[in-house]
Amino acid sequence: APLGSLADALGHSMSTPTASGHSECPYAAHAGPDELVRFGHALQNDGRLDAAAGCYARTTRLHPAFADGWFEHGLVLQSLGDLAAAVRTFDAGLRLRPSDAGRLNAHGVMLQTAGRHAEARRAYSRSVRLPPARCRPRAAARPAARALPLSRYPLTRAACATTKLARAPSNAEAYFNLGTLHEALGAPSDALAACARPTG
Repeated sequence: APLGSLADALGHSMSTPTASGHSECPYAAHAGPDELVRFGHALQNDGRLDAAAGCYARTTRLHPAFADGWFEHGLVLQSLGDLAAAVRTFDAGLRLRPSDAGRLNAHGVMLQTAGRHAEARRAYSRSVRLPPARCRPRAAARPAARALPLSRYPLTRAACATTKLARAPSNAEAYFNLGTLHEALGAPSDALAACARPTG
């Protein structure tokens, strides 16, 4: 059955609280890591973030070497407002897959949201330094993370619009995020430099 239908069929009754306070994943214990993550996505799409967090937590417990389990768990924790746990969880995923440009960008957004600007700058900088071959394609259902709206940062918006960012690989959002971070912190020359970098 489609995952969405399965989520509806299982309903809330099979979700029980875990020690972390999140609902346990209402799915068979023998599921593989990809299945658990897909089921977590279905629960998220249904607005059941606690249950999705339970699925991702189960993924990391049973399959700790599966980086996407850590990444997806971090993203849902961010959505639940637990930034400290989200950053720690993402750190674990990046230890397994340190050269994923899109995940580095998302990590930067988390750090920037948490006010950890120097660390966010490093994450964005690592992302934009990766060559296109190291940039994993982004699923349509998972848009790239943007920390701040470009409409509030006219300098970065104008500078990035004159570069090749529209044809950049999947780490293009990291250029925008790096530029807006510099502009927000009052460093216009660094904002301009972020968008002027060649994108390959």
